[in-house]
Amino acid sequence: MKIPREILLQKHEAATPQLDQVWSEVASVAFDNNAVPIARPFLVNAWHELFWSYRRSWSGFAAVWAVVLLFNMGRKTPESTMAAISPSEMSQVMAMRMDQLQMLAELGRPVPESAPKAPPPMPAARDPKASNEHGHDNQIFV
Repeated sequence: MKIPREILLQKHEAATPQLDQVWSEVASVAFDNNAVPIARPFLVNAWHELFWSYRRSWSGFAAVWAVVLLFNMGRKTPESTMAAISPSEMSQVMAMRMDQLQMLAELGRPVPESAPKAPPPMPAARDPKASNEHGHDNQIFV
């Protein structure tokens, strides 16, 4: 008794030479070692390798950044942190930084090159009616 596989192979045995011919044609084209690969310009190749293949990832990153930017624009922040600090608070911050640098020096650790300098003293308020040293009014001429 023959198994079903043998029956099918016997029925289609006449098609074997045609299938071998089709296979040889396809294999010669697909595995041709002399075939020249398609040369693409550098920028096109870089675009395909860096961006096009990862378009879902880049879209996700863009969406996250858009949300972050919208959130940042919606927040109300002071003009600048340094402008919000009063002169007395600034002097306290500078004193604490100087203490920190002194402790680092006592521990034998190198002190950073950019040690903060004491802020220059604020100039005294001028009387707007007083004239300057040249005898002119304190007005800006445009």
